[in-house]
Amino acid sequence: MKLSKKTHIEIRLRNLIFTILYLLLTGLLAWVSSHYSARFDWTQGHQHTLSEASKSVISRLDDRVHVTVFMRETPELRNPVEQLVDRYRAVCQCVDLFFSNPDTHPDQVRDLGVRMEGEALIEFKGRSEKISSMDESSLTSAIQRLESPEQRTMTFLSGH
Repeated sequence: MKLSKKTHIEIRLRNLIFTILYLLLTGLLAWVSSHYSARFDWTQGHQHTLSEASKSVISRLDDRVHVTVFMRETPELRNPVEQLVDRYRAVCQCVDLFFSNPDTHPDQVRDLGVRMEGEALIEFKGRSEKISSMDESSLTSAIQRLESPEQRTMTFLSGH
């Protein structure tokens, strides 16, 4: 089958329009992906998202939380901690993470009473608390304790 000159021009024009639209769509998707981010956790146990309790504690904060982790500069050790704090930052941008190498800052480690690698110091509104393991439950509990500054009293009864 022989194509006429008019049909040949129409096919080339369609191909050109398709190519231009395809390149525009690809460029638009590249721009959107570099300016916006979305996180999805499709794991069965929702391992990469915070629990509802942690989200509610973080969303109530009205000041910045400083988390200092005493850990050597090993990516295998620091990456899980950064991922955990990134989950908190996805809810609220008020969490700051700092790493302190115990080998290069021994005076700070001694003054704060840090005994083992991986301990963290959480500071909020001038108050601080140390936790020995960096997981979601202990970090959320420490933040919650620092958030409520009230002093609790204990009363004991003795006798009859």
